Order: sequence, then structure tokens, then C-alpha cells
Amino acid sequence: MHTLKVIRGFVLIALLAFLFASSSAAYGQKSVTIRWWDFPRPWADAAGASDANAWNVKLVKQYEAANPGVTVEFTPVSWTDGPRKLDVAIAAGDGPDVMYGFPALFGRMLSLGVLAPIDSKMQSMTKTELDDYFPAALDFTVADGKHWGFPWYYGAEGEWAVNLTVAKEAGALDLVPKGPSYGWTPDQVLALAKKCTFTRANGEQVWGIVFAVNQATGVDIWPTWSFARMFGKDLYDPATAKSNFADDNGVRAFQYLYDLVKTDKVAPSASEGMTNESRDELWNRKQACIRTGSGVELASGIEAGIKAGSIQAPFEVQPVLPPVVVGGKVRVAGGVGVQMIFDNKNADRLQAALDFGAWLTSSDNLLVFKSLSPLTARQSTTKILGKDDPYTAWRLQYVLNALAPYAKHVQDLAVDDAWMQAVQSLLAGQRTPQQAAQWFQDEANRLLSQKAK
Repeated sequence: MHTLKVIRGFVLIALLAFLFASSSAAYGQKSVTIRWWDFPRPWADAAGASDANAWNVKLVKQYEAANPGVTVEFTPVSWTDGPRKLDVAIAAGDGPDVMYGFPALFGRMLSLGVLAPIDSKMQSMTKTELDDYFPAALDFTVADGKHWGFPWYYGAEGEWAVNLTVAKEAGALDLVPKGPSYGWTPDQVLALAKKCTFTRANGEQVWGIVFAVNQATGVDIWPTWSFARMFGKDLYDPATAKSNFADDNGVRAFQYLYDLVKTDKVAPSASEGMTNESRDELWNRKQACIRTGSGVELASGIEAGIKAGSIQAPFEVQPVLPPVVVGGKVRVAGGVGVQMIFDNKNADRLQAALDFGAWLTSSDNLLVFKSLSPLTARQSTTKILGKDDPYTAWRLQYVLNALAPYAKHVQDLAVDDAWMQAVQSLLAGQRTPQQAAQWFQDEANRLLSQKAK
């Protein structure tokens, strides 16, 4: 009997040891830490005014609570040095597992071969979940027959905006683009800008049009691409990775931009030094009638500011299409931003990163765009956010079918920087329109011929 008890004791100890080892092994498989890098999202949370990453912190807590064993290390990065910090981290083998990629950054990561395809995760998603992505948004992630990111941001922010309050003050409402399309031509832009350039009785100067060309990185002045596209020009052809900007239409675009500032004087005289911040200040002070870029977001932002008491009414804004010459095709800057998944050569981390990336882009989580734009990468979320919204209805009918997607060439950020330098030198009088267009074309082609480093 004593022997039997001893045997049973050994069996029980062995069983407990086995169960403990099994549970530890199972826990070890679930216990994983992934790194999430993201840019500031002050619009995504009520605390954004004091903490631009409050939304990220909230999501980390929510995800960790729902997924025991998964730790998400969040690292905020700035729009200015984030891409450079990513390059350094990747070179050191210490990069993130998940990070938002705007088109140019996404293209660079693709060319470097550091991303992991998401197709394995897509296979576990339902057809309803996959079909819910806007087809164009999902197609944007495809390269070499595989999908390389989860669509998150789907934007058409290339519209322009007109301050109707200023136009009314100037007696120029008859010159504002008319619905339902709200389209116009470069000549009509100039006519409205001329009428709305004046000095108020209190000495305030009001400008017909404002735009920024002096930022830390060239991608930050993307609204100025409209001045090329209104004459049928892109910075370069994404299909061939070649620029022919120095032709007649490219020179014409630069001449138009130059004349707005120097000849017609409907934009600030020192526009070559205009930053986004100084442009926004003129706009918010109602000292500008026309603004390039983010028309719907500007209109929504002003409405929200008036309700919050931070902006004084009246301040009525009308989103409009970017101008195009008679007979030309409207091109509205926009595109897809994705949640990139990096291949860090660890199966557990990769799977956890894929799960997290899919969760970030779920229809529920994309509701975060409610304070920015009803447009998201998912059709169901856009339908919810855009219900009874005339801006969304307008975008669906007139904007999305005219979308000019941002490129994802490996050298796109460098080409954007060259564009900014060309425009600055043009407005500073250092180069003529012909010289600026030729310099940009040569520099763009030099950059586009280079491989990723």
C-alpha cells in the first residue's frame, strides 16, 4: 500500500510538472511584444490638444486588455523626422513591427524589401471584411501579386476651399464656383483672387489666395501640385518613372504660379517663405479667400471651431474642385495610407503584428475618422460617417472618380523636396519659370534613376 501511495505521488508530481510545463509553453507562445510607431493624431481624440498621441495610448490599452499576453510598445514619431528615424532603425535591425505608411513612405519600404505580405492574415478574414475595403484602396497595396499593408486612410484632400465670408465682403460671390460640381478654371481662380485682394478699414491685408511652399519636407507642400495638374502636368509619370515637366505646360504652370505672387499680386509677396503655419494663420483670421488643399476638412474644421468657440462666426467655407483648363481633366490629389507590417524574422511577433494591423483597420476602429473626414478605407464606415453629409455625397460623385493618387516610388520623397526647391527659387526670383521647370525636371530624373539606399 505504501509503495502504491509513493507511485501515485510520483505520478501526481509528474502530471503537475507536465501541466505546468505545458501551460508555460502555451503562455510563452502567446506572450509577445510588438512595436507600434505612429505619427501625431491630435484630431483622433478629445485630449489631442494637449497630447497628440492620446488616441494611440487609448488603443494600446484597449488591445492589450482584449489580447492577454500581447504587449504593444508605442513610439511616437514626428512627421518631419519620422521617416529618417525609421531608416536608421531599420539599418540597425531595430525597427517597428507596425507603422503607418503614407504612399511615398510605403513605396520606400516596399523597395527596401523590409515589409511582410499580409495575405496570410487576409485568408483568415471573412469575405465581408475584405469586400468592405474600397477596391481602389486595397488595390493600392498590391505589388508583385501580394498585398503589403492594411488600407487605413483613404483621402481625397486635394480639393480647394473658398472663404465665402470674405467673398461676400468683397462683393465677389458671383465669382465663386457653382454647384453641383463646384468646378472652375485657372482664369476664374484669378478673377476671384483679384476681387478678394484688398485692405480692410482697420489696415488688415486680405489676400485672394494663399499657399505654403516653405516646409521641412517637400511632401508637406503637396497642395501646390494642383498648379501643375491644372495644366495637365504631374511631377513625373509613375508608370515610367520619368519627368518631362519642362515642356510648354510645365512652364505654363510655373508662370501662372509666379504671376499670382509677382505680377497680379493676389498672394503674399514673400510667398516663397510661407509656411503651413503662417498660411493657416491668415486663413483662420479671415485674411484669405482661396486656399489650396483639404477643402472638406477645412470646412468641417471651421464648423467645429465655431461650435467650440475658438473661431468667430461668420466664417462660411465652400469646398471646391481644384481648377483645370478648359477641356482638361480634373485631378484631385489623394490616395491611400496603410498600416505597414514589417518582417522582423520572428514568427510570433509577425503574427501578432498582422493581427494588430488588421484590428487597427477594422470598420469599428476606422470610426476614429469622424473628426477628420467621413472618407475611410472601408465602405461601411464611410457610409456611417457620411450619412446625410452633403460633402461625402459630393466627394463620391465628383472627387473620387478624379483622384490623382500619390505615388509610391522609392525616391518620391526626394522628388517632393526637389519640387519645393524649384517653387521656392521661382518665387524668390532666382529662376525664371523656364529655368525652374528645367531644373526640376533634371533633378527629378536624376533622383528617379537612383535605387533605394
